[in-house]
Parts: sequence; C-alpha cells; structure tokens
Amino acid sequence: MKPFRIAIIGLGPKGLYALERLVVEMTKLPATPLMELHLFERSGRFGSGTVYNPDQPGYLIMNYPNHKIDVRYGTEHSSTIPDLKNLLVWSISNGCREALSENAFSPRRTVGKYLAGSFKTVVDAAPDNLQIYCHHATVTGILETDGALGIGSTDHDGKRDEILVDRVMLTSGHCSWKGKLETEHDPSGDNPSPDVPFVYPLQKKLARIRPTDNVAIKGLGLTFIDTVLALTEGRGGRFERANSKKLIYLPSNREPVGILGFSRSGLPMVPRSGEEGKDDYRPRYFDYGTLMDGIAAGKRPNFIEHVLPLLVRETTYRYYKTLFAGYNMEIYTGEDYSIFQNQTERFHTEHPHMERFDFGNLFRPVSHSDPSVELEPLAYLQYLLGEAGAGSLKSPFMAAALTWGKISDIFCSVYNFGGMTPESHWLFDNRYRSRMNRISYGPPLSNMEKMVALMEAGLLNMDYSKNPEIRKSPNGWKIKVMGRKAMAVDFLVDARIPTNRSVENWSPLLRSMKADGLVREFMIRGTSSYRSACPEIEKSGNVVRADGSVSENITLYGTPTEGMTFDNDTLSRKRNDFAAAWALGCIEASLTKHMIPK
Repeated sequence: MKPFRIAIIGLGPKGLYALERLVVEMTKLPATPLMELHLFERSGRFGSGTVYNPDQPGYLIMNYPNHKIDVRYGTEHSSTIPDLKNLLVWSISNGCREALSENAFSPRRTVGKYLAGSFKTVVDAAPDNLQIYCHHATVTGILETDGALGIGSTDHDGKRDEILVDRVMLTSGHCSWKGKLETEHDPSGDNPSPDVPFVYPLQKKLARIRPTDNVAIKGLGLTFIDTVLALTEGRGGRFERANSKKLIYLPSNREPVGILGFSRSGLPMVPRSGEEGKDDYRPRYFDYGTLMDGIAAGKRPNFIEHVLPLLVRETTYRYYKTLFAGYNMEIYTGEDYSIFQNQTERFHTEHPHMERFDFGNLFRPVSHSDPSVELEPLAYLQYLLGEAGAGSLKSPFMAAALTWGKISDIFCSVYNFGGMTPESHWLFDNRYRSRMNRISYGPPLSNMEKMVALMEAGLLNMDYSKNPEIRKSPNGWKIKVMGRKAMAVDFLVDARIPTNRSVENWSPLLRSMKADGLVREFMIRGTSSYRSACPEIEKSGNVVRADGSVSENITLYGTPTEGMTFDNDTLSRKRNDFAAAWALGCIEASLTKHMIPK
C-alpha cells in the first residue's frame, strides 16, 4: 500500500501549527493508513523560520509580550500534545532567563528557540505510521497532474528535486509578497529602487553601510526600529540609564554618521507596555449584530456608513471610561449611546478646561490635552512614551488607541472573504489599515525609549519624516521637504514589510501557480470591482483555480491569505485557523483513498 503523501511549505509558526494538528488528529484514531509528510523550509530553521531565527542578535525583541506566546491548541489545551508548553513554562524548564517575566518582551531569538524546541516535541510525538521528511529547500513550483501535485524545489546547495504529493499546505509568510524585491531589484533607471530593498537578515543587508555614511530609512514601523537598532546597538553602541533614570545612548563610533527616518504619514507607531491585552474585552458598541442590523437583506456593510461609526463610538467610550475613572466617576454602561453622550456633555460642562475627545486626533502628532498645537517629532515621541508608560487603565489616550486591537476579532467577521462592499475594502486596505495598525500594534515601550535617546543624541533625525521628495543623485540620494534644505544621503533603505499591493508582488511560487491556473486573484465584485491582490480561497482555506473550481488539494494559511482574511498574526493560533480543517481533511482523504480498490 502506497503512503498518502502530503507537504507543508513554510515551517515557521503557522507550519508548526499545521504539523501539530496533523500529529494530534492521527494519534486520536485507533488505526490510520501510512502517511508521508514532507516539510519544506527555505531557511532550514524548522519551527522558527526566518523571522524567529534563533541566531539573530538579542536586541531584536518581540512586540508580543511573553504571556501571549503559546503554541498549544485550544482554550484548555486538552486536545494538544501533552509535552508542549507555553513560553513561560518552557523558559523555566530550559533555564532560559530571557523570558521569565510574563509582561516582558523577549528577544526574538528566544522565541525562535522555543518554537524550534516545540517543533522537535511535535515530531517526537508523531505516530509510527506518519513518516516525516525535512527539506532545507525553496519550493519553486507546484504542478497538478492527474490529481497529484508535483512539488519542484531547490535546496541550499542548488540541487533541484521534485516529489509527488496528494495534498499541500502553503504557509510561506512574508516571502509570499517578496516577488519584485527578490527578482526585479534595480538600483538605477527612471524610478530606482532603494539600495537596500529588504532589510532581513539585517547584518548581511546593512553590511555595506559605513560609519562615514548618512542613511535614510523608508518606513517608521517595527522594521524601522529593527534597522535603527542594527545600525547602532548592533554596532557596539550602548543604552544606559543616567542618574535620573533617563535612557542615554553611548556611541561606538561604528554607527553611521546620521540616520534619517521617514514615511508617508511621518508618524511613529504608538508603543505599548507588556501589561496591555491581558484581560478579555467585551465591546460595548462595536457589536456584529448591531452593525448588521442596519443593512438590508442581501447587502454588504459599507465601511464609512456602518463600520466606522461604531468604531468611533467604541473608541470614544473607552477614552471616557478611563478619563472618568481618574475623576472617581462611574460611566454609563448601557447600550443607548445618546445617554452616554449626555453624560460626557455634563462632564465637559462641569470641567470646561478639559478637551473633548476627537477620534481624528489619534492620527495627528498632538497631545490630547492641547490638540490645537502639532508637536515636533521628538516632543510627540516623548508624549507617546508618557502615555504608554501610564497604560490604558490610566491614560485615556492609550485606552482609545488600543481599541482597534480589542475589536479586531469582530472586524474580521465583517472583512473576511469580501464581506464589505468593494469600495469599502479598497478604502480600508489603502487608507485605514496602516493607520489602525500604527496606533494599536506598536513596539515595546523600551524600544521607543531607545528611539528617543537616539534623537536626543543627535544620531536619529526625524525632521524629514513626513512624505519627503526623494531623488537619486550621482553619489546617493536627495531628501527634500518643504521649508527645509535638501539633505544628501549615501544609502536608502526600505524598512517596510512587503504586502500584497498587486499580483506583481507575489512570490515566484505564487506567480507560477497563477500562470498554471492553480490559483487566481480574488476579485470583490459589486457595483464596482476591487482587485484584492490576494489568491482566492474558500472558507476552509482551499484555493480557487482559474476556472472557478475549488482545489481540495491545496490549502493556504497565514500571510498568503491576507486580503481575503484580516490580521493573520504570525503567532496566533485562533485567528483565521485553517490548520485544524486541513489536518482532518488529509486524514479523511487518506482513509478514502485506501478504501477504494485498485
């Protein structure tokens, strides 16, 4: 009897979760046919992948606190492999002192070691009838022939191979959208790409930058912080506390002479402490039933008309709940928003010196105590540090800013699989997504302290941060904003994570699958159409072919589904989970195949 052959492409956290589900479901059955599982990971780091490389520097830390990191499945963890542990328990068992505090943000290498250890635990728990083969290789193509899938790959030595399998799970992470970066980098031409179009691995990609160079960094998100730290702390600089407990930077003289950061908005992310997000939250006004009540049968919600008003209400409620607590006042907790509005009106009548909450001010560089004055970059960062340090239980600003993360589960049910109108999806993807992520999913407080210390030391320059004009020059680049003299820089680094802005950004693998008709781009149709730049899947994660038929043999999970699903956090086991259904489908298909006489 030939084994039923399956493959998982991408063995970072999502691939690990799919493997764990397969092992657990196979051990539940008294007898299952022989199965052969092929695991492909281009980095060779099974379980951790590239993002959580155990060999990366310790200054690169998570933006996910320790208490949230857990590879186990289910609420009570009763249906997972017994020897699996959460990060905190694993750290104690393995003598890892870097992850002993539940509210701390561990180095990514520590989480990588945890994921790699968890991978070994899962493999060791596999039943005898599951044969596992690990391939340190990049999958270059998938072809469908007579119901079987041919997986072409190239290993780290350049050797090519092809195997036939019955089913595939594709969890290729951010590599899904790196197509143009990997194959079409052009430092010259009419529209030249940056000198460093993708920053990872940091030490290798930034090695050309010399201490005499000025560097401009495009993007002010989490990758920007990694890049700045690699050019400073990663080159021997040190951060220390002065007597006043103020963080200061001590240079090594090996960092660039100057670092300039910029983005379209010019705004940094809002930092967070590790204590945020520990408690479950039940939204007061952003409710799926309420949102759908005002929509006619057969119609889809409109972001501006139906979603945004409830988001504003929920955010406003959280702002005043924290503000009122500081005045020892009880807040109205009912569902009638007009009563809540009357309560806030009475508060402002009694406290006329207090500024009213304005949702739009969350996206401006202002203090909520005086939103009439826009703050300079350093002053705004210092303001954010103070608010984040106070936390959402004391800072009304932080309570409001972190609202998006509290209601994102509900928003997923609205957004997923083209749930809104085409115009609404375009508007959210292009205008609101990055804004909401900026205020709710920011870096650890300690990392933003470092950015402030670097600005105060004169090494990090944010004076050109808002949407500057960028031009290639004979010796580098020219950066210009209105009202300031153009600045010459030697290197331009793109510190943004690739996203699926267009099919051109797809990886070579996804593009070849599209060319062969195995996948198609998801189109959201209505009175107009919106190209999502995402491979189309049905609700179990199975891909839709070019002819509109569903392939049960190919499943996407995690980042490759972004655009059809929302917020596929790398470490989340709950959000958009296609691993459980995939594992059961593989077992059912193997049983069916071996029951049919040949």
